[in-house]
This record gives sequence, C-alpha cells and structure tokens, in this order.
Amino acid sequence: MKSLTAAKLFKSLSESLRLRIVRLLRQEELNGHELQTVLEVPQSTLSRHLTVLKEIGLIETRRQGAWSFFRLAHPEILNGKSELLVDLVDQLTADDREAAGDRERLEAVLEERRRAVREHFEGA
Repeated sequence: MKSLTAAKLFKSLSESLRLRIVRLLRQEELNGHELQTVLEVPQSTLSRHLTVLKEIGLIETRRQGAWSFFRLAHPEILNGKSELLVDLVDQLTADDREAAGDRERLEAVLEERRRAVREHFEGA
C-alpha cells in the first residue's frame, strides 16, 4: 500500500459512483454483475470506475470460474484504523437517495445469491 497517498485516495473517491462502490465493498465482496445490478449502471461505466480503484490499489479482483469478484484490497483503511475516513465516506453517502436504494438492491442481490446456493446444493 506504499503507493497509495492521501491525495490519490481522495482523488479516487471524488466521484460519487466510486464512493458507492467502496461503501458496498466494505460490506461484501461482489462480482461485476452484482455490482452492476446494485448500482444500476452500464457495464462500461462500472468497469471504468473499478479500473481507477484497482489502479491505486484500493480494490482487488478474485477470479472464481467465469466470475470476477471485487473486494477492498486494504480493508483496514476503511475498517478501524481510520475512523475519520470511515466517517467521511459514511457522511458523504448516508443521506444520499442512491445509498438507500443501493442498500435495498444489495440485500436483494445477496438474497438471490443465497437462494442460488441453496438450490445448487439441494439439487446435488
């Protein structure tokens, strides 16, 4: 994480969509399709913003079969060691109408994931 300066971090979080992505990935590792569903953005838009966050080392990708899963590469930045940054991200997005919708859609996506897993193992 040596290369992630405060300036790079704040510049990368200057876009509201990137704040939303970080907020979601603080809660759960998600694949590209799940992120696209929750955020309601075209794949090309999501890809562009994920690339920025990956280039500074804030998020990383994990492959599982045909899927790419995204997660915070350095969760300690946003969980515990930097209360100020956590508070800032939360304050900047808490009252956002999109944040409420994101939470609802995230829960629906996670419920669908759980349902698919149950069906897979019940059918096996």
